[in-house]
Amino acid sequence: MRLNRRQALIGGAGATLALLRAREVRASFVGDDGEPLLAIHTTATLDSRALLPRHSAPDAPSFSDVATVQPWEALLFLAGRDPRYAGASVESIMAYSPADILETMDTDVLDAVLASRGANALVSLYYRIATHTLDALLAVYGGTPVVLALDAGHGGLRGVYYDPGSHGTEAHHARQVVAALEERAALPNYASITVRRIYNDAIGDDFGLPPPEDRKGAAALTLRNIRTAILAHEADLWNAAHPDEAVAVHVLSVHFNAGSGGILVLHQGAAVSAEFRRRSVAYASAFVRAAQPALNATGLLPYSLRLALGTGLSDDRLLYEPQFRVPARLNPYTSADRSAFPRRYAMLQTSLLQRDYALGALLYHRLV
Repeated sequence: MRLNRRQALIGGAGATLALLRAREVRASFVGDDGEPLLAIHTTATLDSRALLPRHSAPDAPSFSDVATVQPWEALLFLAGRDPRYAGASVESIMAYSPADILETMDTDVLDAVLASRGANALVSLYYRIATHTLDALLAVYGGTPVVLALDAGHGGLRGVYYDPGSHGTEAHHARQVVAALEERAALPNYASITVRRIYNDAIGDDFGLPPPEDRKGAAALTLRNIRTAILAHEADLWNAAHPDEAVAVHVLSVHFNAGSGGILVLHQGAAVSAEFRRRSVAYASAFVRAAQPALNATGLLPYSLRLALGTGLSDDRLLYEPQFRVPARLNPYTSADRSAFPRRYAMLQTSLLQRDYALGALLYHRLV
């Protein structure tokens, strides 16, 4: 069954300079001084305008362009106040699908390839990573239709929150891989895969919380998780009505690393269902098994990628101390002791700290 897919967002394979051009986006809700003009409404009712495209169709599944979801719309979804998504709650961002985080190589390796080999070589690596990203999905799901909820790590709207990632260039490289992947996904052999972005650098990652609770890094992760949860909700609605034509959802967050010296994929741990974890680990293994030798065989890298951590795999426990610090031990809105939460990657859907942040935003805006 062929699903509707987003068309390639970049030009042909030869669009080297277009792929390398940094995307500077000015949003209408940012003032001339660069300060955000975000208006978070405090009404608990749904806006009369359609917040998202209608997704239901009697004969084929379709999935919303969730990248356009604004922070307030996302909170209405979590609060169960969007009538299109009955039953949604703060639990909707927890353990709703298989998910993986790709750390294909250290960011400075890509920078070195650009400096020593040039733009064409770098774009070649982007396309190879993109191809292996899609091929690993086929290895796990075969011909089963799958919605790829696709994230490019870090980034954000300058003037509200922007995180460049490792080496100051990780966010840029991740976005070029996504662009290459979207072009590859239009090929016939990937017809079973529907790609939906869950990040949007033109929308500020801000839920309107006052300092010091306005942690923009947490807001960015929460917003991306909510967008994916909407896709999972839409898939659940379709699957309940069409059990013989079920659609899977898989989340991939494209990153690069710093100081690993190798290839690494972070997969889900024991906090998700056994089936989600099985598919997450299967994806991670398939990607590492194919991508490591293929990338080393290009002859473009300054050194051969090893298997980071000895296996190239790790579960959802944080490997590094996060750059941000939780402002206080107790969440003033939920009264939860945030220091007691295990440190887990939010994009792997098992972060209790992320759930607590989202619940705090709902309580602050009196949506629950």
